[in-house]
Amino acid sequence: MIPEEIRVTQTLGHSDPVCFNVDTMLPIVTIDPVTSRTDIFRLTDRYLYQTITDTFIEANIDRIVVNEEDAKLDKTAGTYSANVHLFWGNNLINAR
Repeated sequence: MIPEEIRVTQTLGHSDPVCFNVDTMLPIVTIDPVTSRTDIFRLTDRYLYQTITDTFIEANIDRIVVNEEDAKLDKTAGTYSANVHLFWGNNLINAR
């Protein structure tokens, strides 16, 4: 973290410093391979789905997206989970 300070000037000329930290560390988000067969999942609304759960290391993270689905974060445990849609066969799963 890099400490920074800026000055904020109101319209009447009163100026106050505002201090903040810039987080320059990239978060670490892991995802294990999904080894379940896609031909045995429950079919819901024409899609197959799989719950993806894994870990992250980042104190200031607010959001993880897995295949365009917002994941539920447990910041205390450092874990996330998301239900993602799958198709028959191989599927690419991205967490960001």
